[in-house]
Amino acid sequence: MRLPGLKRCCGILTLVVGLALWADVPSGLAVAKRGHEVFFQNTDHELHVYRIRGDKPGPTLMLIGGIQGNEPGGHLSADSYADMSLKRGQLIVVPRANFYSIIKNDRGTSGDMNRKFNSATATGMDDQIVDILKKLMAESDYLLNLHDGSGFFSPEWVDELNNPNRYGQSIIVDADKHTLPNGTILDLGTTAKRVIEKVNAEIEHPKFHFKYNNHDTMSLQSIHREQRGSATFYALTKRGIPAFGVETSKQLPNTEMKIRHHNLAINAFMQEFGIIPENPGINLDPPVLKYVVVKVNEGLPVAVANHQTLDIQRGDTVTISHVQANYDRGLVAHIIGHGAFNNLMNPHQILSSTKVLVYKDNQRCGFINLRIAAETAAVPRTKIPTGGGLREVTYFVLTVNGQKVVVANKERIPIVRGDRLCVSQVLPDSLAQQVIVDFKGFAPPGAPNSGEDRGYLINTATDLQAKYSVNGQGNMYRIEAKHGKMLLGEITVSIVEPKLNYIILSRNDGSKSCYMDGETVSVNPDDSIKLIDFKTNVPTNDNVKVFIKIPRSAEEKELSGEPFQLQRAQVEQGKQPYEIVVTREKIPVGKIFIKSG
Repeated sequence: MRLPGLKRCCGILTLVVGLALWADVPSGLAVAKRGHEVFFQNTDHELHVYRIRGDKPGPTLMLIGGIQGNEPGGHLSADSYADMSLKRGQLIVVPRANFYSIIKNDRGTSGDMNRKFNSATATGMDDQIVDILKKLMAESDYLLNLHDGSGFFSPEWVDELNNPNRYGQSIIVDADKHTLPNGTILDLGTTAKRVIEKVNAEIEHPKFHFKYNNHDTMSLQSIHREQRGSATFYALTKRGIPAFGVETSKQLPNTEMKIRHHNLAINAFMQEFGIIPENPGINLDPPVLKYVVVKVNEGLPVAVANHQTLDIQRGDTVTISHVQANYDRGLVAHIIGHGAFNNLMNPHQILSSTKVLVYKDNQRCGFINLRIAAETAAVPRTKIPTGGGLREVTYFVLTVNGQKVVVANKERIPIVRGDRLCVSQVLPDSLAQQVIVDFKGFAPPGAPNSGEDRGYLINTATDLQAKYSVNGQGNMYRIEAKHGKMLLGEITVSIVEPKLNYIILSRNDGSKSCYMDGETVSVNPDDSIKLIDFKTNVPTNDNVKVFIKIPRSAEEKELSGEPFQLQRAQVEQGKQPYEIVVTREKIPVGKIFIKSG
């Protein structure tokens, strides 16, 4: 098999660890069991490729995670296989194919990368990454592309979340059977169905069982013709290898369950292919920064602990050379106001006090301060240059439900209606007193509307005027920073409605069940029910409450963890059932119904 060797990709040197991994070596010589390549190192698009060789030879399975950046189950599952040991066979693991989109928690910052495999040329960064993935497929015998899909796939239409257009909890193939040019028939359907049988035996709740999902991609009648640009379709039709999409549901109760279901599917496929693994563990401890290693000018590197401050001189060149956290992979260091998002190993001249924000994927895990030694808390202000020398605002600093958020100029921040938002400042500090920051659609209550909206706590459920939103629908608003009539920066606030993901209830017999929005709980007339847990798309369920409404009355009682005794007469009549209603400041979030079973 071809030795990968050292490559140079777009001017970035690729690092290779364990070069002997795939090379043919004489019998008796030690062979490295792990290989690690890094493409586009120290950039926003850093691409890590891990290779694992088993003690005994066998087929090669390629795992792709994170090709769409807002699907954590896929990339976190793939990530856990990068440390695996194998008894037989080989793995090529690409946990974060679309690292920049993972950082931004976006499906695809430059479009959907999983629709770009039919492109003949490699121009943008997505195309260059796809080109590398294609070459890795040429070294593989099988491919699994890991995703978190919406809803739950059903071959028949059941409701909005359960229908043929949903992908969640399914194993996807592009054809039931595919014939190669040499006449070999790849029976993808039989393999997928055997895997589904094995996986479902390990999943207790039938609602979360996997289903077989044949996209029949080549057919003119296929409803998924866009998949002809996908990784699996390319692998099947151009590389002639069996390729499968593994889709857990975004509506599963938690990320741990998504990872577990991905792992169950991967392990079942590995068993099918004769690759013998050790099951990886799931580590979802909150990411925590320990320290950042910083080099100032040509001095010796120093370690700065989380939340600590490093004093430097104005004009010093700072290089972040290492980040130490409780995770080894997926780490990004960003110097606010400087360069691209990922500033690791990239020197930057610092002219004013700032912060280094550290992320694990798209989760903030810590920061350090860079402070100009001569500066006090009040940063000197400078006048905005004239004559075409105006500077742009680079960042807007907001708080959302008390949590500080930094949003880059011209980017979008998604929030949930009912979130409380405050615009606190803009960066760089030298512009902060020279601009007006206007939240379009908000007018300060009881005060003249001067257009300056910094410092106001805005309830996005009640304080915004839809007619001034971007589209007039009340779900997208602009925040603008202006000097006179000149626009120096803007961001967009995108508002989604609060939505119920699930409620977990227990009954007096001790049984616990999970219910989705709109479902019905079947009870006995004398049952009592107790709220165990619930989840919405509102972070930490801020200001979300759960009530039970009594039939044929205006009475309602908040459920707060204590058992609620149902009334036999109300349950038995059943024509107007009890309702468990979830609200956020009078905004409907979801409901379930209670009827006699």
